[in-house]
Amino acid sequence: MLRSCNNSLEKLIIPRGPSPPDVLSMLYYPRLRELTLRGVSSLQKDHNLCIRALMNMPNLCVLKLDIAVPGGHTNWPVRPPSIPFTFNDRSTCTPWPNLKCLSVSFPHPNDELYVHLPRDLRTLSLRSLPHYWHRRIGCSWGSRAMGQMMRRFGWSYPIPTASEALCILQRCRTPGLSQLQLEYRVDDEEIALLRTIVHTFPELDHLEIARYADGQVVPLKEIAEALAPLAKLNTLRVYLDSPESPEAYSRGRHIPRVYRRVDVDSFLDGPLNHAATVFARKLSPSLELVQLLSPGSPSLFWASYRVLRANGAHVGDISVRREDEGQPAHWD
Repeated sequence: MLRSCNNSLEKLIIPRGPSPPDVLSMLYYPRLRELTLRGVSSLQKDHNLCIRALMNMPNLCVLKLDIAVPGGHTNWPVRPPSIPFTFNDRSTCTPWPNLKCLSVSFPHPNDELYVHLPRDLRTLSLRSLPHYWHRRIGCSWGSRAMGQMMRRFGWSYPIPTASEALCILQRCRTPGLSQLQLEYRVDDEEIALLRTIVHTFPELDHLEIARYADGQVVPLKEIAEALAPLAKLNTLRVYLDSPESPEAYSRGRHIPRVYRRVDVDSFLDGPLNHAATVFARKLSPSLELVQLLSPGSPSLFWASYRVLRANGAHVGDISVRREDEGQPAHWD
């Protein structure tokens, strides 16, 4: 079918399951604006075919490589250092000059892709697939099914450390970026990573961070102070991986664990409210909304805290109000 429409195709979504990199790489797509690869893709088995396929799509505006990593495998660079970017056998610095949105699951610290991004890229998403937080704190029926699917397919989770994420973002030359989504495992470079985000992407208005800290105390003040220079930030989303998160309890064998409503409410009104207040008082006056990931029943959700500023906007006059409706935290 691709052979009959490759010259006119503008949007292509390849769903879960093996995709034919040889077919993709043999055709040219002059009008393709959006490419999405989902699921476990065989493109990762052959870097040459992957790059060749992508190089045949010079007018991409949206590129989403939302690819899960099979068990026993590690993540893979989209563009390894040994493979050049070329169009029609000619090297190019920016393979997709019109690219505005890029999503890569499990980014690799040695990926040369990030050096070649256009300066006016607007959205960058570097997250796990399915999101690792479901494995960490999800206890609903939906999350149980997700856990069963994870075990069935044996997916791996090579989430970059803060040091590796730092290497990736230092390669970017995209000062106009307005939205960033990032996941990382906490190490000693976390604050340096956050400061690099501020320096590299000064135009950010939406920032989403998922930090996996294995029960360590959350350095709220340091995180907030590192992000404070983001003068245009409007919405901040964070999975804190707080050690104060409520414990789920079991209702019996073969029944998924659940969270008590009273425990969730206490978490929302206590630790998360405090965290949202710290962010509201430390970050730029442009901040309007803080969303923090919370366990719940029946599913995980983003608890939303609206920033309230009294006249004069002194630190002591800044507070937050939790909104009644949270947003579901989807698996993808």
